[in-house]
Amino acid sequence: MPQLEVSTARSDDLDELVPLFDDYRQFYRKLPNPELAHNFLSERFKNRDSVIFIARLGHELVGFAQMFHSLSSVTADHVWQLNDLYVVLAARRSGAGRALVEKAKTYAARTGAKYLRVVVQKDNLALQNLYTGQDFKLDHDHLLFHCKVDT
Repeated sequence: MPQLEVSTARSDDLDELVPLFDDYRQFYRKLPNPELAHNFLSERFKNRDSVIFIARLGHELVGFAQMFHSLSSVTADHVWQLNDLYVVLAARRSGAGRALVEKAKTYAARTGAKYLRVVVQKDNLALQNLYTGQDFKLDHDHLLFHCKVDT
């Protein structure tokens, strides 16, 4: 079995990352749109407003995790939002998802964050199990709301 390696993505990885990001969006019922995926990721690299980790099995890119920095007024501290986690179907159960989450946790700790936050769909039990297996705790004190705004 090829060796699993997790590293920080660079702009050189963009073309290889786009198909995975597009597949990730399709998993959440978005229409295929490689151009949108390319533009979105290109902006992240250009603006340096996210951190993306990639997982490779051998030379094949099999997964990614994307984090965004945030602040907490209540704790008056830095936090990270692990916003995106995706592993291609053929590489699930290879340890890639777990390794990506571990890399995100290590990075958050190394950059002085108070905590690492994730949001998971209620019906995504596999992802819930992955996170709880890596010491994430369900927040019973808060509800998540969102509001679409006109642009």
